[in-house]
Amino acid sequence: MRLRRPKALLPLDGRPLLLHSVETFASVREVGEIVLVLPPRRAAQIRRALAPRLAPFGIVKATAGGKRRQDSVRRGLEMSDPKADVILVHDCARPFVDARIIRRVARAAYRHGAALAALPARETVKRVDAARRVLETPDRRTLWNAQTPQGFRRCVLVAAYAGGHGRADATDDAQIVERTGKPVRVVPGDPANVKITSREDLAAAEYMIRRRRAARKTNHER
Repeated sequence: MRLRRPKALLPLDGRPLLLHSVETFASVREVGEIVLVLPPRRAAQIRRALAPRLAPFGIVKATAGGKRRQDSVRRGLEMSDPKADVILVHDCARPFVDARIIRRVARAAYRHGAALAALPARETVKRVDAARRVLETPDRRTLWNAQTPQGFRRCVLVAAYAGGHGRADATDDAQIVERTGKPVRVVPGDPANVKITSREDLAAAEYMIRRRRAARKTNHER
């Protein structure tokens, strides 16, 4: 977004973006704790600023992240309760995650060891080279768009990082676990579980919230 402040702190419906996810996860009875991984250079400042808003939840910890996405996840994993059997990794840029997806991913992770929310690809996908020449057209019936949360039995995710599978860059933790040879299951995601990556996305999210609020008001009046 080319902004100075972290995207997670951008206001959405009058609250920092990350609080939307925190509130949803905190509402799920099975969630025992939430570990926020914050931008390393501003972690202490952000923690102090958010303290009054996070205090009511009572289950939130915070730590500074690392240089790369997987470095940040590893730090969060190290700070999490060692008794936690299932770890869920969520991108707070997805503020519309709901309790159904959280439980769905957690149950699949508990049963199979690793799982993620995803949606079947709706459009034709092309694989291209550096010169933007099409190399192939994969069968989209085998392609899914990954979302978060992604869930793992704690032993599976710890082993993946301990085994050095997070050294190379990865776009998500499922990819790191895939490198161990462990199967990762896909569970149905939600089209509304969108990721905020641009100012247009943020504006669309505001509009979505207004529409939901108006719909609830209309249903209540009926």
